[in-house]
Amino acid sequence: MAEEQRFTPGPWWADDRWITTTQDDMVIAVVYDVDRELNASTARLIAAAPEMYEALKRAISQVEDDWHEVDNEEIPYCGICDVYLDERHTCFIGEWQAILAQIDGRES
Repeated sequence: MAEEQRFTPGPWWADDRWITTTQDDMVIAVVYDVDRELNASTARLIAAAPEMYEALKRAISQVEDDWHEVDNEEIPYCGICDVYLDERHTCFIGEWQAILAQIDGRES
């Protein structure tokens, strides 16, 4: 079963400080700052969020199968990051999964 998307579907676009949907021009957000150039760059970043979300999900699904192996049945190892995982070492896939969990409102 596909996960339900819990935000306004993209694509979104930014015009100065306004972020709107491309489907019906509904305003998603307005960025307010003293600096007009900063408003525009922040708005562009926010407008890219739906595409970044989908790209992150695709990236995780493409590398997830090769993610972790267990060495000596005790220490997880990420063959992609070439690191043994413990409280001091994480891999980028785990970081990506934590970001998706935050976006989806789940615990990582």
